[in-house]
Amino acid sequence: RIERGADGGLIFMDAQQRAIPPAIHPQFGDEPGSGGAACVADAPDVPADASTTADTADTPTAADRLEQLQAEHRRRGVEIDKSTAVTRWAGERMDYSTAIEWLLNRDGIEV
Repeated sequence: RIERGADGGLIFMDAQQRAIPPAIHPQFGDEPGSGGAACVADAPDVPADASTTADTADTPTAADRLEQLQAEHRRRGVEIDKSTAVTRWAGERMDYSTAIEWLLNRDGIEV
């Protein structure tokens, strides 16, 4: 089910009528409006009203989830920046025979 929030935004509800928190999209830039980390703090909180259950108060906010994700990345030594998900493909044709040979060799199959 989908409801409209006080700010006019959409609130998606699960089968138990609990608000589904907005997703974080770290693959986008940090510019306002891009959907990235800068927008998480600006994301509207879901209003607590009769249509939500009491246990949604214990649900972490988007900012809390972002901090948890960043803490986990720091713990694992993962460094994500604006070029992390950028492809280095320049449009050249795929050499399928080399790719298949590499995959077979990776699995210990001699070609």
